[in-house]
Amino acid sequence: MNTLYTDTILSSADIHLSANHFKYLEKPFEFFKNTVKEIRPLITVLSGDIFDTRVNADEDIYHYTINSILEITQYSKYVIVLDGTYSHDYNTLDILKTYSKFIKNLFFIKTKTILNIDNLKILCLPEEYPDDKVTFYSDIFNDKYDYVFGHGDIEGALLHSGADNTMLKGFKFNKEKLSSLGKYVIFGHYHKHQFLTDNLLYIGSLGRFKFGEEEDKGFIKIDNIYDEKPLLKFIVSPSVSMNTINLNNEDDLDNILSNYSQDTELKIKIPKIENLNKELLEKLDSFKGKLKIDYIQDTGDSIEDILEYKDIEKLDVSKQFLYMLHYEIEHNKIAKKNLKFFNDEVLIQRLNELIITN
Repeated sequence: MNTLYTDTILSSADIHLSANHFKYLEKPFEFFKNTVKEIRPLITVLSGDIFDTRVNADEDIYHYTINSILEITQYSKYVIVLDGTYSHDYNTLDILKTYSKFIKNLFFIKTKTILNIDNLKILCLPEEYPDDKVTFYSDIFNDKYDYVFGHGDIEGALLHSGADNTMLKGFKFNKEKLSSLGKYVIFGHYHKHQFLTDNLLYIGSLGRFKFGEEEDKGFIKIDNIYDEKPLLKFIVSPSVSMNTINLNNEDDLDNILSNYSQDTELKIKIPKIENLNKELLEKLDSFKGKLKIDYIQDTGDSIEDILEYKDIEKLDVSKQFLYMLHYEIEHNKIAKKNLKFFNDEVLIQRLNELIITN
């Protein structure tokens, strides 16, 4: 039976599937897959960072992800999967190279590639790490394409935090040169959906799984793909609601929490460590079970000024314990500075010391 496909492209990026994130990402990813089944697009593109971290082939999340990609190939004429950031996709998708030998509509892209399919010329730019990126990418600007799909840094883009990327070192694509290459140039890597020019954009992450990334999440649908001016639409995916709240007055807590439903995840920013209020913490804990609450101590400083391990040692025992209690929220920030941070071994050791001390 011949399957009819629509003149449509669906493209998602930055799904970041992992065992830890699955509770947040199952619904948006299933929504994306169901959209593929319903629309039956000519092309479906997954533009990198399908996984959040390295996973083993015997893990459930690995089987779910690979099977989902194979399922998508049944409802798209062509499926293009770009390798993303190494620390995320981590060669975990390489099995798709083997599958592509048998599944002829599946293209797994690990290096810059031009695909000519159904009278469309598509440039694919997965994230790569050559010694000289300027030279490596110079040849792509000698031609024109219908569409460009990539994963990487583009100058002038906003990070998910809202800050621009001028703080990031290393190679960035020139947005004017990049936007001149095709009808639409569509990238993954940054989690905030944004247009950098009229035809150059980041898709943004598919689902919401981090505080600070509280804007709409979703994927791209392009109709009339053979026209000079195709119709591009951002489709919002169903994502868990995550809200960051700055709590300045504990008397406001009841009113604030009453505005949120039980399927909402909140991050409550409370006063600095030295000003922690026991009654406030107990009140927050009393809401657990009614709302999913994740709370951190607001240091009032930038990420570069997060407390180091040696600073925590200066706190009295009770405050050390409170800090250790919430180490899971803070340790990722500390890790970004390549500082020593709390792992399970350190946590157990410190808690044992606290017990002995008291």
